[in-house]
Amino acid sequence: MTLNLHTLFRPVQGNGRIAFQRYVELPPSLALRPYVSCYWASEPALAEAGSNATIRAGNADTAETAPKDRVLPDGCADVLFECDTAEGCGSVRFCGILERPFPISYDEAKPVRKFGIRFLPGGAYPFIRDHLSGFTNRHVALGCIWRPAAAAEWGERVMREPSLAGKVRVAEQYLLALLHRTSPAPDAALSNLLHRMFTSKGTIAIVQLAEAEVIGVRRMNRLFERHIGLSPKKFAGIVRFQSMLRTIEARSAADGLSLAFDHGFFDQSHMIRDFQRYYGASPLTAVQEFGGVSDFYNPPSG
Repeated sequence: MTLNLHTLFRPVQGNGRIAFQRYVELPPSLALRPYVSCYWASEPALAEAGSNATIRAGNADTAETAPKDRVLPDGCADVLFECDTAEGCGSVRFCGILERPFPISYDEAKPVRKFGIRFLPGGAYPFIRDHLSGFTNRHVALGCIWRPAAAAEWGERVMREPSLAGKVRVAEQYLLALLHRTSPAPDAALSNLLHRMFTSKGTIAIVQLAEAEVIGVRRMNRLFERHIGLSPKKFAGIVRFQSMLRTIEARSAADGLSLAFDHGFFDQSHMIRDFQRYYGASPLTAVQEFGGVSDFYNPPSG
């Protein structure tokens, strides 16, 4: 992985819209930027979330039409640290790449604190050292991948830290030690393929992608399934969805038709179907949940 890929692909998630739940993201250090997209925390709003963080909090979910927190396909894998504050127990899991969204449910009576390491596409492989396709759409206890004692000790040390900054510090110390131990060699072929896919916003044809990098399609498929967890075609769909989501978040799309054409769709209905598969709702719902205008599909005439 190369450093500039971090600037080309910045995944968007659908968190931080529920008043009593706080969602926070922090960037990684320079040394881990080729591997980690961000560190994140989700916890009851009254908990200490750490300093120097970007915090997004929405309005209370008081109606069926209120914005929902969602886990969205983002092309990334995560290590998830979770602590049930009522029971005093926790877990550490590796979460492979997801292909489908799901809403997040919160129980104010049973508060849960979560801390996550969101790896860039391909960034988890140097730490997991196993084919990522085996973890696609799955959550696996980290102790089943690493030594159970090592995973448990890391989890306890991270969750003992009261602040997000402290959790990040402990997480980074461990990740940097793993990198020093394994000294993974960067895969130039994968980096080049990802660079082309990110700059095309997921619209490049798979055959064209292989030809541009002078690599066989079968070899390219194996490379993606091993390091990312999906075929290039399926991964490109998520990249294009994330590009649409970032456009919506930035409120730079005037209407659904321009959103479709700007992201390589031949018609608006095709774009809507594709978007719904990854978001769980229409682009109009996403515009509203990201604070956009309600007349997204009614551009000015003339």
